[in-house]
Amino acid sequence: MKAIPMRGSYDGAVLSHKGLSCPKIFTGAHSFHSIYEYLPVKSLKAVCSVVVEVIKITAERG
Repeated sequence: MKAIPMRGSYDGAVLSHKGLSCPKIFTGAHSFHSIYEYLPVKSLKAVCSVVVEVIKITAERG
């Protein structure tokens, strides 16, 4: 996994700019900011799996 810089309109961008790395993790949602926005349970479970893997990799690196 390669870290790449990313800028977005979220609080983590401000913290990252100040030196505290904040990964931007996808939510799995669709049709953002519309009346059709939704988040399937299957997508949310996929997000959880990704977060667990990120934690494992981070722990292995110390």
